[in-house]
Amino acid sequence: MTDSTSPPSEKRLAVFDTSPLVFLDVLGYTRKLPELHRVVAPPAVIEELTALPGEPGSGLPAKGWLERRTPEAETLRRVGGELTEGKGEKEAIALAVDLRALIVLNDKRARSASASG
Repeated sequence: MTDSTSPPSEKRLAVFDTSPLVFLDVLGYTRKLPELHRVVAPPAVIEELTALPGEPGSGLPAKGWLERRTPEAETLRRVGGELTEGKGEKEAIALAVDLRALIVLNDKRARSASASG
């Protein structure tokens, strides 16, 4: 485990899709995420989280540790042409490619993405 006193720049970037953030919020584990990683999500994931106020995950975008980053248009176009996943998944995958970061997807989507990559 990374020392929680480590500067954020020493923590590995991790791009998250919506479902894992919701699941971790339901389980009460999201408070541990900033101790382990610099947590990043693309705009579509932020929109999906905030779409249902009061639901699990909806308050996460207001947390200071969740960074919003936008993938490069060309990467998003390339990923979008190869995958049939939803907008959040496409943006998360494209952003992880751009940042050369760890990506956190649920198992089904991760298998789909790796099979078409």
